Amino acid sequence: EMGTQLILERIKNPNVGKGKDALDTIIMANEKNGEIEMEPCLDDFVSMYEAGSLTTARTLSFILAELTRHPEIQATLMKEVDEIWVGRGISQDSSNDEIIAALKDMVYLDAVINEILRHRGVAVAGARELQQDLEVLGYN
Repeated sequence: EMGTQLILERIKNPNVGKGKDALDTIIMANEKNGEIEMEPCLDDFVSMYEAGSLTTARTLSFILAELTRHPEIQATLMKEVDEIWVGRGISQDSSNDEIIAALKDMVYLDAVINEILRHRGVAVAGARELQQDLEVLGYN
């Protein structure tokens, strides 16, 4: 229901298709003859939403585990949070611009996240092995 509502709201926007976000891309990919095909559009949206949720949850789990193992890193990160987040009074009532500005100034947090992603990437790649010979463009 949430996905359908977001898609319908975006379709009503006169700038639909002009944005560069994932939802615009999904909507435009499912447009045929000026009509948006809702079912495949919703399927794509749900797939991307779930994939993003799972990778975010996994990354946060890795961050929490490493902060538990390294209290000195946790202390440095908490100092940065206190200085920037708390110091600026960021709360649920803060504007998006205030939150974004605070996050951009949190250099240590950015380093922690990047280090976790470097050591424990969330994308899992698996090696594949053909079960039979395959010819592509005349090559085996």
